Amino acid sequence: MTTLHVALVWHMHQPSYRDAFTGEADMPWVRLHATKGYYDMPLILEECDLAAATFNLTPVLVQQIQLYLEGKMTGTFLILSQKPAGELDETERAFVLRNFFLCNWDTMIRPYSGYARLLNKRGTRIAGVDFIALQRRLCEAEFRDLVVWFNLTWFGPKALLRFPELKELRRKDRNFSEEDRALVLDRQMQIMAELLPIYRRLQDAGRAELTASPFYHPILPLLCDTEFARRDQPQRALPQRFAHPEDAKAQVERAVRFHAEVFGRPAQGMWPSEGSVCPELIPIWAEAGLQWVATDEDILFRSVPALNRADVLFKPYRAVHQGREIAIVFRDRGLADLIGFNYSKMRPEAAVSDFLGKLAGIRDAVAARGQAHALCAVILDGENPWEYFPDSGLGFLQGIYRGIPATPGLALTTPGQYLREHPPQDAITRLYTGSWISHNFNIWIGEPEENKAWDYVSWTRHDLERLAPQAPAAALEQARESLFAAEGSDWFWWFGDDFACDTKKEFDQIFRNHLKNVYRFLGQTPPLFLDEPVRFERARKLAEEPLGFISPILDGEATSFYEWQEAGHLNLDKIQGAMHQTDSLFSHIYFGFDLKLLFLRLDPREGEEVPPELSVRVHFLQPVDQVLHFPFRAPARFTVRRGEQEITLPTIAADKIIELSVPFQDLGFKPGDAVTFVVEVFSGGQFLDRYPRDGFISFTAPDESFESKMWSV
Repeated sequence: MTTLHVALVWHMHQPSYRDAFTGEADMPWVRLHATKGYYDMPLILEECDLAAATFNLTPVLVQQIQLYLEGKMTGTFLILSQKPAGELDETERAFVLRNFFLCNWDTMIRPYSGYARLLNKRGTRIAGVDFIALQRRLCEAEFRDLVVWFNLTWFGPKALLRFPELKELRRKDRNFSEEDRALVLDRQMQIMAELLPIYRRLQDAGRAELTASPFYHPILPLLCDTEFARRDQPQRALPQRFAHPEDAKAQVERAVRFHAEVFGRPAQGMWPSEGSVCPELIPIWAEAGLQWVATDEDILFRSVPALNRADVLFKPYRAVHQGREIAIVFRDRGLADLIGFNYSKMRPEAAVSDFLGKLAGIRDAVAARGQAHALCAVILDGENPWEYFPDSGLGFLQGIYRGIPATPGLALTTPGQYLREHPPQDAITRLYTGSWISHNFNIWIGEPEENKAWDYVSWTRHDLERLAPQAPAAALEQARESLFAAEGSDWFWWFGDDFACDTKKEFDQIFRNHLKNVYRFLGQTPPLFLDEPVRFERARKLAEEPLGFISPILDGEATSFYEWQEAGHLNLDKIQGAMHQTDSLFSHIYFGFDLKLLFLRLDPREGEEVPPELSVRVHFLQPVDQVLHFPFRAPARFTVRRGEQEITLPTIAADKIIELSVPFQDLGFKPGDAVTFVVEVFSGGQFLDRYPRDGFISFTAPDESFESKMWSV
């Protein structure tokens, strides 16, 4: 029987929030994720006897855990959590009221009446709110409750099992004491102290492979040469050239060395930040002693010719460049995305059954090709998805850890173990340059904000080299560390129009502060340009544009993950930010086409109660002003209204989602037309909301060369 070996690789990462000059950390996510994902994940694995997995622990994350335990890392979130509620001044109370609801409301606030009551009293919107005035509405006891709940809600199921007193606090719900507040913070630090020994214990027992990413999580190809971004996007507007492969080499070598110091053995494998690869990195990885790296399936499909993904995806390769080589594996993106974005909306047993069924389908596909064994790598974020699971992912993880070994023809492995047993036979001599997102680097370079940030790094690095000959060795090392921290990918992720969050301003400040510290450690005054924010206050691009033609089945169901994979996509949670997640009717809007038809898909937010008179209008603003109109509940048809003209079409279906198609001809759109639209919601004819709330969704009506153009870039 063919055996499909499944390698689950969980990527654990947070950027460098700590100001190396002061020891303060502006964001709390290392500390809070420690009590949830970082603690739950290894312990859930450990309790499932036949399970094995890989944890990719970024050095910058591990370093910050150590700094917390050494008392060398603090910050506003922690300081205000430690301060008795009666001693908070007005500014501090305003900060707590604004920021201590930063979590998933549906799974981490709404289920707890005490926490939900505080959110309802504060209100769900923050734009334009005077928090100094608003904080006067809450009493001292309510602020104490808010501080306790914000820290308490981040404890995952394994922490609650380990410390039953935390469960009791959840049952208490409100009117917490100062002793309760101190207990929660004490348990946080106790869990952080247990974390790294747990991972090492799993490694030493042969239950887990521990791997690393480049130290501060930079996009390595862009450190080698920002011009590499043109390999996929030749016309991309780029900043002044930044070409420092020595920085890429240092980030890799420091990661391998640090990992060995912490876990007792060098990392054999590496998930390059965001799956970003290029041929020039192969010698760097090999010389650092790494045995394998991993990236996304899209990179594979552009590196080797293939007619069918099953022919090429489920096996390792040797990536070769300039006489050096390294083993490389490619993740199944569809399976990773199902865990990251879809399964939280399903019952655990249904999600487990679906996942096992898809793995069995892959096993059957490779068996049909006569293969005795195959490797399926499922690589994704190991911390963030569980906030969206009602049970923090416990049921799903237990289900797959136990279900995979119990299913004939399936086995759990790690990439390192599989490669030792089945060394790669096929070589890739022209590794494609790109990342896991659209096989390019557009998220991190090319938009005005991103290019401005790269210029800041480039100018600072130039000054560092100019000042280095006169600098003491210790100061120079600290300055280089601050530069490397600023090279991390996370700052560039939030610059530009691709993603939205409620803390973009803070990320901008942290990024520029790392660069300022380069000068401070060298005894210099930071230049004035670093006082200018990277972020521009301007309209922003909101949606991902279509990548290829689609032909979905209009049945009101998410029939297949792949039928909308090439569509344009607007994630309203990202655009509107965490604070607005639960007050919008829809969570996602998809739009795509073939040559003749425009397809639209609206995903209602799960559990939303809507009045029966609710209706939806898709309002096209250009090239022709017109509206598609239909009732929200059980639409059997929709109308296209343009001026005095009106036609009715039946190509719409609604169940769990709403799907429709309309001919471009009926819309009056011609190939090459620039199209913009918004989705509006009305109740009894009265306007309620629009999506997106600022700006619009745009695309270009396709011609016959659309797909060939998309594949040529």
